Amino acid sequence: NTCDGGGASPGSGPVVTGPYNGNNPGGGFGGTTTTENPCNKIKNSLLRNVVNTNPLKTTKGMLQILKENLPSINPQITGEISYALFQNSNNDLEAQFFQEANLEHNIELSLQVGLYPVYMHTHKSSGLTIFSLADIFAIKQGIDNGNFNENTVFYLVTDNGTQYAMTITDLNSFTTWTNSFFLGWEYDNFKEAKEDDYKKYVDTKYTIEQNENGLAKFFDTKFVGIQLFKSSPDFSTWQQLIYNPLTNKTTKTNCPN
Repeated sequence: NTCDGGGASPGSGPVVTGPYNGNNPGGGFGGTTTTENPCNKIKNSLLRNVVNTNPLKTTKGMLQILKENLPSINPQITGEISYALFQNSNNDLEAQFFQEANLEHNIELSLQVGLYPVYMHTHKSSGLTIFSLADIFAIKQGIDNGNFNENTVFYLVTDNGTQYAMTITDLNSFTTWTNSFFLGWEYDNFKEAKEDDYKKYVDTKYTIEQNENGLAKFFDTKFVGIQLFKSSPDFSTWQQLIYNPLTNKTTKTNCPN
């Protein structure tokens, strides 16, 4: 069983893709280390145009489309959905749409060879209010496959009214930790033990604030090399969530607009 918050697991399962026409979420319904300020990664990512959208959308616009197609707003959508934004040979972003293919809250990704600077997905109201362990594992797999790197931005929009992003601040730390932590993930007993560990920090029974503090603490404790961000409802204002082990609390620092 997967973590009840959803996750995106790259795989070869059936996927829904299709030309994006700007009116629905898809045509298919029914390197080097950087010392850049993590806030700049978010800011620059949100402004990038996504080609073949009409009218032309930015990454921020695609996040808004995800939000407009949460199950509570669009009853035709019953599960998780995602956009993987691929960087083509012209360095433009192209959107690939995926939706939940099974009842385990998993989106099966079939990513083509190449880099995806943006990956965004949703969680249902029954799932976690923040990133799941399966989400983090999917990032590891994407990095292993060459689809994601330290400049990829990972966005989450939930049907619990929360919006977050993650950036990798230290790819070496992230890779070292994930290779160790997820060892044996393919075996149910190993996976269950890891998910039980994660539930000490993040769980469906916790409040939004508790999950924010829990995930920031989890990243800090494990030396994961990830920066967590929280967004305003319209994706215009972002805050860094930084855990302070001395107070056992997470501070929110506004990113400059």
